[in-house]
Amino acid sequence: YRYIDLDIDLFLDPAFNVFNKKIREKLYKEHKERLDYFKENPEKLLEIKGIGKRSLEKFKEALLKDEENKAIQYFLLKFAKIGIGPKKAKTIIDYFKENNTNDYLDLDECYEKFIENPYAFVSKINGFTFENADIAGSNLGFKLEDDKRIQAGLSNVLLVDLFMRGNCYLMEKTFIERSSKLLRINSLKVRQYMIENSELYGIERIRTKDEVRY
Repeated sequence: YRYIDLDIDLFLDPAFNVFNKKIREKLYKEHKERLDYFKENPEKLLEIKGIGKRSLEKFKEALLKDEENKAIQYFLLKFAKIGIGPKKAKTIIDYFKENNTNDYLDLDECYEKFIENPYAFVSKINGFTFENADIAGSNLGFKLEDDKRIQAGLSNVLLVDLFMRGNCYLMEKTFIERSSKLLRINSLKVRQYMIENSELYGIERIRTKDEVRY
């Protein structure tokens, strides 16, 4: 690809860059008003001398790529509105791509799944932390004492200790203190949550004669 004229290259859709200098110049000078039509009906480009089936296929591929990039940019803006930066948002989109079982990835559906419970993705997406989920959750209206938030926070405390220190369990005092700090909820309330809902949160509460651990 070589630039021919700044006005021409800025005017033409990026998909037309698959064509050589001569064709791009012709499209700009002779078919300027039909460019959108060609994007909707790419086969009609074969009527232009110098455009063959091979370059047409490249154009179609470029159109698909361009549409995909525009869709991703649109969702990056949506993620930005809930406090998720572009790098993290791309990681989330990649997660959905990798786990997509359909021929087509519906980004609207992916976004809806995410905002339904951003905390559910803390342990699923590499590099997506509880703090990231909490920023999104806060912007989406999740309360501090929402069950989804508490469950993710409690699990996160145990997983961080497992991966960073190799501990398979935590003593109750340590667990409650760390959970209270992360969740920004009174430690007495956190302890009460665990007594009443440990099974709901999927966290085992082991009580022995001398201690309680999780």
